[in-house]
Amino acid sequence: MIDFSMSEAHYYYCFSLCNELVELGVDITLFSTTDYQLPGRAINFKAKKLRNWQELPMALPNLSRLSPLRKAVKGVQYLGQCLSLIRSIYNGHPGIVHFQGTVLWTDLIMIMIVKSLGIKVVYTAHNVLPHRCANVQATKLYYQKLYNIVDSIIVHAESNREQMSSYLKISPSKIAVIPWGNLLLYCENVALTQEKARKKLALEESDKMVLFFGTIRENKGLSYLLEAFQKVVQVIPDSRLVIAGDLETMDSSFERYESLIGRLGLDDKVLVNDRYITFSEVPLYFVATDIVVLPYLYFAAQSAVLHTACAFKRPAIVTNVGGLPDLVENGRSGIIIPPRDVDALANAMIWMLRNPPQAQKMGEYGNKLVTTECSWDAIGIRTEELYSQVLENN
Repeated sequence: MIDFSMSEAHYYYCFSLCNELVELGVDITLFSTTDYQLPGRAINFKAKKLRNWQELPMALPNLSRLSPLRKAVKGVQYLGQCLSLIRSIYNGHPGIVHFQGTVLWTDLIMIMIVKSLGIKVVYTAHNVLPHRCANVQATKLYYQKLYNIVDSIIVHAESNREQMSSYLKISPSKIAVIPWGNLLLYCENVALTQEKARKKLALEESDKMVLFFGTIRENKGLSYLLEAFQKVVQVIPDSRLVIAGDLETMDSSFERYESLIGRLGLDDKVLVNDRYITFSEVPLYFVATDIVVLPYLYFAAQSAVLHTACAFKRPAIVTNVGGLPDLVENGRSGIIIPPRDVDALANAMIWMLRNPPQAQKMGEYGNKLVTTECSWDAIGIRTEELYSQVLENN
């Protein structure tokens, strides 16, 4: 299994999946760009560290980060790493190589080389298409080529399979829907009360907290959330919005959101921590909050943030996009609203904050859903069955 993502959430996904596959008797080696250990968790599979392509040593360190020459050097270095990985695959000659996404266009070449060796390729499309891309048509052609080359594709929601089939013209028979596994590991050994968590965030225990968590991208609808939250404050003055997560590389700064916060008069109502939130810090935010909001505008994936909310028994408000509705039963584990609907978003937040007992029941039901329907036992079995089908299909 190969994970180039440099994403903490993807590493936890691979970690949990590999452990389950080993329990089922699968001989698996994980090549990953991360090498940290999960607290209290043993690694039962073989793991090898790949160099993070963004951190590869530079032959020309004094060049600007955006310099074409610097990018070219890094590209050559990354290609060298790919060739080394191909050599390891050639020597080991596994029955299947399972890719957890791609990073650069050279990854497609590597997949083609692996296929030329007579090795089956399974590909997990955590996102059917990237959240953002400079050239939509070129990106579409790239992923059509990639999805047609591999032997089988895993997506995490039925809506993802429909999008892949209708927009990219990939045969539905080639696409397997296997949900993203639960993230209950975030809750293990967490001895933190809501009172203590809020104190660390400089919030009052009586505050009504709304959480927006994760990488900040244009598609996640933060501007709409801020406009809706202004309406919430007018009705519930002691409500607070906490924004926690790093900015996507293509978003240069948080200034435009800060400007909007100021124009809406929310300076003392919004707490911003615009940086990467580490594994050990995640419980702080989800224990502290009353509700979690995902006001995404468009989305072609399942959400680790939503899974984390369910793990901590926090009710969620989500928009009807991508795989978000697949994990939320409207009115039972959360509330589903249309994207870009400021009034619907405000009303949903007001209802949840005004009805804590009902909101708590929603969070508990969401936790039950991910514990059963997204258990790693079930996901491991379905993945192992898919491997068997791929190997049998000549």
